[in-house]
Amino acid sequence: MQKSIDSAARVRVVTSQNAKLYLKPHLNMPDSVQTIAKETFQNKHLIESVILPDSLTQIGAKAFQDCIHLKSVTWSDNLKKIGVQAFSGCKELKAIVLPAQLEIIPRRCFYRCRALETVTFPSNLQAIEFAAFEFCNMKELNLPDTLQIIEDRAFFRCNQLIEVHIPKNVKAIGTDAFHGCDRLKILEILHAPEFLGERIVNKSTVIRCYEHSKTARYCMKSGIPTEYL
Repeated sequence: MQKSIDSAARVRVVTSQNAKLYLKPHLNMPDSVQTIAKETFQNKHLIESVILPDSLTQIGAKAFQDCIHLKSVTWSDNLKKIGVQAFSGCKELKAIVLPAQLEIIPRRCFYRCRALETVTFPSNLQAIEFAAFEFCNMKELNLPDTLQIIEDRAFFRCNQLIEVHIPKNVKAIGTDAFHGCDRLKILEILHAPEFLGERIVNKSTVIRCYEHSKTARYCMKSGIPTEYL
């Protein structure tokens, strides 16, 4: 038993091969761990909470995918990279406070986290990639001013959203980014993004913008109602 504890304390990379050293309902990793490799804890239904050490800088693709009873994650302040689909299908995950150094929320990172109501975004966030929060349940979004890219389907069918403000540095909003958000009443875009994809919202959503702006012309062409400031 002591040998297993000592071994766990020395590990730098946690993989699916050595994951059993840590696996328990309340998973608390030692400060030695720097990387969680891809698919390490995939489909581990035993896990209910995770505490990530400050030594951790990287989480691999699908590392916690379909941990269906995972309810909370305490993040590493030094985490810089999360792999694609890392937490997709964690359907009981309710709230997340993402680490400040994270610049990209990758493709389908929190896809189908249907209980996810609250997200605190990193202060240095640059991009939210394809379907990162598709089918989540956030009631509001406080997107940071550093954000530049919202990719296709990033918030597709987030049905609890009512009003969203797009920060002024966002250069691109992808196709279907907020489409299917049936309760979304207002999407406010008070600048001129370089790219606006097709169907960024339902046609029942009003886009709040400036009259005669590039965004206003997009709305007119797409048949989306507008509210001018």
